[in-house]
Amino acid sequence: MRRRAAILATATAVLLVSTACGSSDDDRPQNERDYLTSVYDAAQKQGSGIKGYGDEKVLGLGREVCTSLDEGAAPGDVVAAIKRGDEGDFNAVGDVASEIVGSAQLHLCTAE
Repeated sequence: MRRRAAILATATAVLLVSTACGSSDDDRPQNERDYLTSVYDAAQKQGSGIKGYGDEKVLGLGREVCTSLDEGAAPGDVVAAIKRGDEGDFNAVGDVASEIVGSAQLHLCTAE
């Protein structure tokens, strides 16, 4: 469990370092579009800049969430790991950690 939390924290850190811009890709599967829409809507309400990290990185984080949950991590522990991995000045990911986990469970984890 700690190993998975460390991997998730690393994935979050990689996401934070990236400066890729988000893209609008209508060719994505519906579940990926729904996940991104859900996360980005929450981010807009929270004032989070997560969209600036790019769709692929945000989707990657969602997939890491699914892997953690599949390996037995509790959703609350995954949320906490994301927040721990986002302790910088701009908490863009941590601000929407709950939405990332919930949206991944709803849209991504069920499709894999």
